[in-house]
Amino acid sequence: MFTAGESLPLVVTLVMPARGVTEQDVARLSDELLRATRAMSEVLGSPVDRDRP
Repeated sequence: MFTAGESLPLVVTLVMPARGVTEQDVARLSDELLRATRAMSEVLGSPVDRDRP
């Protein structure tokens, strides 16, 4: 986890159309994005709390 004032080595953005995306799509993609960003943070040396969803 990075704190205020630290520079971020990367930014991840998820863009999708406003139409045709269901709440289930958003939930699924949010879960996938969270897993991916946690993995990236771990590779970059940030401690990862494996008990967090």
